[in-house]
Amino acid sequence: MPDFINDYGNEVAQSLMEQNTDLHAALDYPLGYGEELSHPKAIQVVTGRAVMLTSNEPPTAENPYPSLARQARLYETLSTEYNEFLAQKIALGENELEAQKLDLQAEPKSRLVLSPGDAQIDSPFTKPAYLVAVFAKTGAKPNTTEQVVNALRQELGFEPVSNPNDYALSEVREAGKQACQDTVDELRASTAF
Repeated sequence: MPDFINDYGNEVAQSLMEQNTDLHAALDYPLGYGEELSHPKAIQVVTGRAVMLTSNEPPTAENPYPSLARQARLYETLSTEYNEFLAQKIALGENELEAQKLDLQAEPKSRLVLSPGDAQIDSPFTKPAYLVAVFAKTGAKPNTTEQVVNALRQELGFEPVSNPNDYALSEVREAGKQACQDTVDELRASTAF
């Protein structure tokens, strides 16, 4: 059984309840009613109501506890879907639950002595301290066009947009030119003697 009491478990539980309305009803609607089901602790609410999954089947020699079988199926489904969701996140490099080893291929380019240290005292605290500048991969995905445009729009006082047809690049360009000119004028005024 994976440890699915986390944000990914919440997404899996919410998705399962949206896809399986009969199960959601059998659990007495733990994520609410209506089109959009949501709860900040969806996995906890769903698993907490697993005891509500009962069966009208009488016990048999093969299945002495039919209600437990239904509850076990819920946990198996949650576990399977959680493992698949987590594997997908790991494959995409988007797993936020666990720190992954990442080779940044860092290469030192320059070094600055912050403290020369004291050679007369034998202690790790009196050794020289350096600031090293390196070239390294960031490990982050590059921003999308939408993210770049919206960052620029926001910096220039425009509202963010999600539709590429709404980018209004000519307005952004003009506002950007004006912002640059204002900055240049401000710098010239502050350095004038």
